Amino acid sequence: PTSDLLMKLAESLRDYHQANGDFVAAKAGPTPIAACCKNPSTYCEPNVSDWNDYVWKELEFGVYEKHRVQLTYEGTLETVTVTARAEIGCDGRYETLRLNGRIDGGKPLFEIAAPK
Repeated sequence: PTSDLLMKLAESLRDYHQANGDFVAAKAGPTPIAACCKNPSTYCEPNVSDWNDYVWKELEFGVYEKHRVQLTYEGTLETVTVTARAEIGCDGRYETLRLNGRIDGGKPLFEIAAPK
């Protein structure tokens, strides 16, 4: 599920923070660019080049199995928001979740929630 993917990304962000003391201050996405349901298979196929953006490389993160999720990253040195948008049934209805992160007392804290 989408939440599992965001939890995996939170681990990458935690590792990055541990090594660098902050988050990646940049924007990326949506990744992949095209909605997955537009592909003939109705999935985004594993494609290493989708994850060659600076942000994903810095986080050593990518999705290398079939999926239906597009990720958008917006980060500063102290906060991060990753929006995951998935068209699960290829029916025009999207599940959207956000991973929000912040540094509090020198430690990264994360929460996953539906956007308000």
